[in-house]
Amino acid sequence: MEINRQILVLVDLSKMCKSSSEYACRMTLPMKKDGNIKFCGDYKLLNVQTQRNSFPMPLIDDVLN
Repeated sequence: MEINRQILVLVDLSKMCKSSSEYACRMTLPMKKDGNIKFCGDYKLLNVQTQRNSFPMPLIDDVLN
């Protein structure tokens, strides 16, 4: 399967590591315009579970003062 091959390549390059986390995303292989396959993560379901931070980040000037 192409997804497994892509994952093994990324693990060999140390760009990805094995995990047993309950939070994961589905992988997709859309076709590019030139016919190549693009390895992408679909984070829609993971983003639904994410709790948004209701506080804005402080201004950098306030942090430095």
